Amino acid sequence: MIMPVKTRTLKAFCIIIYTVVLWSFIEGKATIEPLSGYRNITIVKTLEDKIVKTLGTRMWKISIDQYTQLSFLGKDGITLKYRLLKPSKIMPGQEYPLVILLHGSNGIGNDNKGQMGFISKQFLLPHIQEKYPCYVAAIQFPSRSCVYTFSPKLKTRVSKPLQPMYTALELIDQLIKNLQTDLHRIYIAGFSMGGSTTWNILEEKSSFFAAAVIISGVPCNRSFTHLLHTPVWMIHGTLDPITPISSSRQLFKTLMKRNENDIRFWEISGLGHFPPSILFESDIFFEWLFDHSREITSVEIKNKPLIPFIITYF
Repeated sequence: MIMPVKTRTLKAFCIIIYTVVLWSFIEGKATIEPLSGYRNITIVKTLEDKIVKTLGTRMWKISIDQYTQLSFLGKDGITLKYRLLKPSKIMPGQEYPLVILLHGSNGIGNDNKGQMGFISKQFLLPHIQEKYPCYVAAIQFPSRSCVYTFSPKLKTRVSKPLQPMYTALELIDQLIKNLQTDLHRIYIAGFSMGGSTTWNILEEKSSFFAAAVIISGVPCNRSFTHLLHTPVWMIHGTLDPITPISSSRQLFKTLMKRNENDIRFWEISGLGHFPPSILFESDIFFEWLFDHSREITSVEIKNKPLIPFIITYF
């Protein structure tokens, strides 16, 4: 069936506009910085699917061998596999940011590979390593780190933590103590189950992280006092069938009423359960994340070893 000329012209026009906007992001000529923290980005889904497929093929070809394979045994008996990327050059006495990456449910396992998604591979790009030297810990959960339930009070879906999340908190504490970690710049990012787990970790570690990026996550059913001092960038597709956007919308409205600190929400029309291609076709993720830092307490400084050292967990 041949589309009418007007329909074909409109579709071609939309594709051209989307391509120009995307290229502007890539070239650094355009930014999205809404006054209220909210932004609705409309995409041409057929083009987005094509871009994601192309980028996916390119990113999956990147070797993850630069990440060291490690494992951590928690007090609860749960073993977490994880990969650690170190700065290409570590200077004595210098401290570096630590980034924690949490995967979706499709990465559950013990192969120490399933958790390695697009963002973890972006950290391997030479220009990223040069501009943003840091430690990156990509943690793999052996089972679900959170579950979803319906909250009659909130009238939406919420997430609740499971034991592997608490083991991950032990691991994070250990990494901070044993690496040359800059306590001002500890970051966390998660997708899907990992995004939902990030919400719960932020609740457990109030004012601990310098910033967080949550993609397609389900908020936790708690007080959100952690967001008083934690900048958060929420990203969610309107066509997400796995973790529907409704809970993110409701949370954002609540946070805006409370005038919470530095909350950014990208609602992406036409996107399903997947990170938007803009995140891994440009440096916007890194620019936003590393632009943040936090104040630390004297207690935190006291608890950190004066001479950092690196250990391997078995």
